[in-house]
Amino acid sequence: MTTLPELLHYKDGYQLLDPRHEGRLLRVTGLLKARLHNTAGVNRLLLVDGDDSLSIDCTELPNVFDVLEEGSRLDVTGICVLETEPWHVGTTLPHVYGFLLVPRGPDDIRVIGESR
Repeated sequence: MTTLPELLHYKDGYQLLDPRHEGRLLRVTGLLKARLHNTAGVNRLLLVDGDDSLSIDCTELPNVFDVLEEGSRLDVTGICVLETEPWHVGTTLPHVYGFLLVPRGPDDIRVIGESR
């Protein structure tokens, strides 16, 4: 299991993730800060540990998304996906602007501490 501070590092004030984590199965713990839903039907959980944060994509897990309480401590396993801008001709590499975890199923999200 990895904590968010162990997974992330900073350079010039920017939060960075080693791109070698792309596609790997990671397991992290953190506090559920927010449940985010948009009109396109994307459901994300915002997991925090101190100043570090990570989005968990629960779009395919609506039953899990709906029952989790903000403030709960979670243990989440998922595939790491880097979020990049669309590729354009003339661009050598796309700019990575974030990353998220995509759980494989409902068993990949466990409540390990109740909200206060």
